[in-house]
Amino acid sequence: MRTESSSKATAQSAAFTGHRTIRPEHLPRLKTLLASSIVQLYEQHFRNFYCGMAVGFDLLAAETIIELKTICPQLRLIASIPFHSQDRFYSEEDKARYQAAINQADEKIILSTRYNRHAYRIRNAYLVEHSSCIISYFDASLGKSGTAQTIRMAQTNGSTIINLLQKL
Repeated sequence: MRTESSSKATAQSAAFTGHRTIRPEHLPRLKTLLASSIVQLYEQHFRNFYCGMAVGFDLLAAETIIELKTICPQLRLIASIPFHSQDRFYSEEDKARYQAAINQADEKIILSTRYNRHAYRIRNAYLVEHSSCIISYFDASLGKSGTAQTIRMAQTNGSTIINLLQKL
């Protein structure tokens, strides 16, 4: 059960969800929209930003939070890691990005000691449960995905959903 103080903290927290592949033509404008959305939420007193640390949109979001700390010093990146060694199948470039983001995260939460078939669903639920706003890069036409699952959970939870893909 959430207490009043934890509900307030959740109300001022956001999470990210998005696809692992970002269309190259979307990347420049997506970066701008992502930074703008984070700053707007920061101006509304959002401080905690939960990130699932997957390749693609998640890592872009983590890197954006880190970059924005120079102008929004109270931003907090909370790495919500589904299991130890999440990056084991990442490319060398993405492993380096992941490790750099993890090293600069304000908090690291590892939800499972090892991979299991429910690890990503548990991580997605954790993101939704700890935030009132979801910033996403979501294409519904792609069908079943972890991003779609997270969006459904957020809708059920009554979370605000900002889909940056719709703004591109």
